[in-house]
Amino acid sequence: MPGVASLKTLITYATSCGVGPSMNFLLKQARNISKIMTMSAPDKLIAELASYRATDPASGIVGCHLFPFGGMLRTAEWIYALIEGEGAARAVAA
Repeated sequence: MPGVASLKTLITYATSCGVGPSMNFLLKQARNISKIMTMSAPDKLIAELASYRATDPASGIVGCHLFPFGGMLRTAEWIYALIEGEGAARAVAA
């Protein structure tokens, strides 16, 4: 899953990889141009996967791989903030 990255970065990456349909979906979901320039993090997805794994230990989920499209440092800061219980707020604002 993508780590902390702006929607603009994800769209650029999708374009370079030839993922047109996915990129078009993202563009249709963008509510306004200011949201495209903001950072986002997969906090909700991580929390839901952790919750599912906790209720079903045989689920096969043993971890996840994050693609640091928004930069390695920003993704690492987000991971540490998540571990410390601060969520994405601190890392994304950095």
